[in-house]
Amino acid sequence: MEKPMSFKRLITVSCFILPGLILLNGCSREGADLSVPAVATVDGEPITGTLLNVYLEQQGISNPTPEQSGEAVNNLIQLFAVSNAAQQDARFQTARLHAALELERRRLLFDRYAADYVERFPISDSELRKQYQETIADAGEQQYRLETVIFPDEQQALGAILELQNDTSYTQLVAANRTEILDWIDLSQIPGDYAEAVKNTELGEVVQIPLPSAQGWRLLKVLETRPFNPPAFDQVSAGMRRDLNRQKVEVWINRLGEKAEVVLDNVRVE
Repeated sequence: MEKPMSFKRLITVSCFILPGLILLNGCSREGADLSVPAVATVDGEPITGTLLNVYLEQQGISNPTPEQSGEAVNNLIQLFAVSNAAQQDARFQTARLHAALELERRRLLFDRYAADYVERFPISDSELRKQYQETIADAGEQQYRLETVIFPDEQQALGAILELQNDTSYTQLVAANRTEILDWIDLSQIPGDYAEAVKNTELGEVVQIPLPSAQGWRLLKVLETRPFNPPAFDQVSAGMRRDLNRQKVEVWINRLGEKAEVVLDNVRVE
């Protein structure tokens, strides 16, 4: 009986059988035809040239050497051999596993479709500069160092403000509750009406409205201020572009969700 080809032998032969496939051989670096049906089969399952190309891309390899290509084929053969065996094992034919596989497929489609949307509708330089100017205007001329006293709910936070107005010591409030220091933030980092309230609060005073946060309701005390010198556009443009793209994708996702035909069966949504 003829022995199966080794991985190295497989790659060498593929150099002649599939001369257009640069990912295996290095025989031709131009005009690669990634639609070649298969570079190998495992238990009758094909490993296509396109699949190999995607695998190499996922490893961060864009121009593979023959050795890298050979290792990739080797890894894929192992992957197929094990996954094929799992598919034949009745213990792995479960609803939970199929659900997990479906979720991974959906997540990949989601990520690729969102990335494609960002590429098709890029943020223009003029949009970016406009956002920069608006952010600088919102930031104001001062930065603030704030001490926050955190309460579990709004009622307790409002009660603490009344206690301060009735001469209860701020030190007592700090001692009895959780606190956190917010170092040198500007007004653009504080939500809406609260930013204006901070701006109008004197140094050493407590802002007279509590601020909701993920950790609870906060009283803000202005500890220090200093002039705000905004960073140059070139320093922050990359981060701003990421933020704007994220916001744009969120709007797009919500719009697709609103357009989708959704029927809920046996699920209660509050």
